[in-house]
Amino acid sequence: MVYSTIYILAWYFISLTPKSWTRSSPDATSGYLWMKENQKLGKPKILNRTQRWQKYEFERKSFLLDRIKHWPNSVVPYEIDPRFDSWEKKKIQKAIALFHSVSCVRFVPKSDERDYVKFVWSRSKCHSSLGRVGGAQSITLSDACFYLSGYRGSVVHEVMHALGFIHEHQRLDRDCYVNVTGYGKTSSNFIYISGTDTKFPYDYTSIMHYRQREYLTGRNGEKLGSEDGSLSYWDIKKLNYVYCGKPHFCDVRPKKCTEIEEAEKFCRVTLH
Repeated sequence: MVYSTIYILAWYFISLTPKSWTRSSPDATSGYLWMKENQKLGKPKILNRTQRWQKYEFERKSFLLDRIKHWPNSVVPYEIDPRFDSWEKKKIQKAIALFHSVSCVRFVPKSDERDYVKFVWSRSKCHSSLGRVGGAQSITLSDACFYLSGYRGSVVHEVMHALGFIHEHQRLDRDCYVNVTGYGKTSSNFIYISGTDTKFPYDYTSIMHYRQREYLTGRNGEKLGSEDGSLSYWDIKKLNYVYCGKPHFCDVRPKKCTEIEEAEKFCRVTLH
């Protein structure tokens, strides 16, 4: 009887979603808990000891709410490894220009700054530290990051990591929106990360969201990840909130923010 009442109430809240809030609008594509009719509501998820340890290892780097990890004055000094060819250097500069065009964040050639990023050529990986870690830090880019279609947007993706943004599918509320199975249950790139702001709507199309694969699918078949390798509507909103003093989603849409938070109660991971 209790669960039936909870289900009815949850369905009632969802039914209040404005009809004008279509899937083609920024709000809808960001993912307002599109529950299936037969989705069973249960108790909030609680991580076991192993999962808590894995989460702790990553929480040391999870800091979107930790201003110390942000780049002061929204300025990021940088260098580019001379081993990149001219076309690859242009791709890096194009990524930098994108951030300049949509936010107040500025990348400036390094002079005598202690903290800076260096775009480094790698044989095998695309990787970046999360946020400002102090001293020289690398954004490593292999040939795959530039030339393979499956890696489209990798340069922008890694720069976002350096600015302090985690993978969208590592949010504590991700199970409300995507299915993670098999390999995804053990991969470090899918471990839940706390200590970050998850009150912006879940963004299926974020440059920080992996594309769909066998072990990562949208709960209702949503397309995942950036189609063209560019920043999404919500990527830009978050970037400008963190670095440029722009308003938070919950300040602009407090009622909708509360509705989403209420609806996520039964599928959001709880840490104890």
